[in-house]
Amino acid sequence: LPLCLAVAVAAVKLARPVRLNLDRYVDMSITGHRHPFKIQYKIAFNNEGRFLGLDIPMWNNAGCTLDASKSIMEYAMLYMGNAYQFSNIRIHGRVSFRGYGGPQAMIVCETILEHVAAYLKCDPLTIRCFNLFKEGDITHFGQVLEQWNVPRIMNELRTLTTDKIHNTSPTGGSFSSDLNGMAVKHACQQIRQRLDTVITDNKINISWNDLVKQAYFVRIDLCALGFYMTPNMPDADFTENQANYNYFTQGDAVT
Repeated sequence: LPLCLAVAVAAVKLARPVRLNLDRYVDMSITGHRHPFKIQYKIAFNNEGRFLGLDIPMWNNAGCTLDASKSIMEYAMLYMGNAYQFSNIRIHGRVSFRGYGGPQAMIVCETILEHVAAYLKCDPLTIRCFNLFKEGDITHFGQVLEQWNVPRIMNELRTLTTDKIHNTSPTGGSFSSDLNGMAVKHACQQIRQRLDTVITDNKINISWNDLVKQAYFVRIDLCALGFYMTPNMPDADFTENQANYNYFTQGDAVT
């Protein structure tokens, strides 16, 4: 919007079309900004660092028009707990950063954790591990955590450093989980069905490499096109403890 206004003023003043090209430094400094958040919190915890309760009002600067600000606040309220269990939590949303409200809320949650660790004079990682969700825990929006893998992922990351495995490209809106993951599964199922015919016809148990080689020689197509469309999900309804997700996405960040 600032760029459009500058170009519009110049175009009206000169009565001719105007084009504006910015160098990278200026472009990064004035564009791409997201909703500012103001967040206050009160947290209760014991001497070990276990969280007992959280009361957190949140304000979202939506500007002069609503646009997507309501949805961004809803996402922030959903993500506020991040990966940690709060026995009692109360969030007051008042009304974008990349991630549509999620990063703002998660950054605040991690900041609270750092404050608790500083107060107790202990390692923040200890507080993180102490308060991580466990299998079967229920989030503040009523979702039961099944197949909870974050503790296992944290342990595996100790040997999977970026000098051994390069980072993959980031995605937004869980495209990699929802669309690509299920599309790959769909394609794999097609290939598996074709390979099953080789096993059935020959009534033999063979290795994977030999199976693929034999399928190739009998002209079985080893390529498949996978496609998946996510089902329609309802909007978040905090009064009914209903979230617009099929699952709780998990991961860890390493610096």
